[in-house]
Amino acid sequence: QKMSTIYQRGLKSTDIFTTMIDGSVGYIQIPMILNYSGNDSITIAHTLKIRNQLCALEQQGPKGYIIDLRANIGGSFYPMFAGLGELFPNMHLGGDTKNGKEYYSEWTLQNGNLYNNDYAVPNMPALKCGIELGTRRVAVLVGRFTASSGEALASGLRGQNNIRLIGEQTSGASTTNSFRYISDDVQFNPAVAYYMSKDGTVHTDGIIPDQVIVEEYNMDHVLEGKTITEATKWIQYGDTYVPGKSSMD
Repeated sequence: QKMSTIYQRGLKSTDIFTTMIDGSVGYIQIPMILNYSGNDSITIAHTLKIRNQLCALEQQGPKGYIIDLRANIGGSFYPMFAGLGELFPNMHLGGDTKNGKEYYSEWTLQNGNLYNNDYAVPNMPALKCGIELGTRRVAVLVGRFTASSGEALASGLRGQNNIRLIGEQTSGASTTNSFRYISDDVQFNPAVAYYMSKDGTVHTDGIIPDQVIVEEYNMDHVLEGKTITEATKWIQYGDTYVPGKSSMD
């Protein structure tokens, strides 16, 4: 029921919600982004929405960022990754694998644009504000409703320096699908490969976060709960913060 509600909300709005938490942590929610037509202009428009919001957050001088994927049930991963390219302009993101050892397809961010092997969306605009994260930390929130392309983002960011995945194991749609026409109006989409992170972790049943927190996701109050608290404290206090304890303990 909740997955259906999240999907219906995603159809009604493609707004990118951002805010500052405690005046020091930049928060951005990356929602489901659909582009059934594969239209490059639509991809670029969604990419720029994410980039614009990140640049506005950066102007407020955050100590780090929270990327919330808990309501990201999929869609096109090109604008999602390219939008986040403002934070990670050049990054090896892993990819997917058939044999658990070698990449079937490899994903990289190059100057903020996503490359799936050699393919990238053409005419992608240049990065807008040149964010330099340095040693600042990024927490990626995931959960049971993070699915498909949302899981691709989680897989691509897992195992990277100064990035921590926090939340619940994702839904388990962590596969790449092929497309084959059986007839003019029937298409078969078999899974052909599993996502594999840069660190070599193969995700056969969703992505397991670095810090597991079992918590009911409240889509109407996304800034409340232990998952947000733990992510905020880790960004603020880094390695001196002990998960599950406040900074005052």
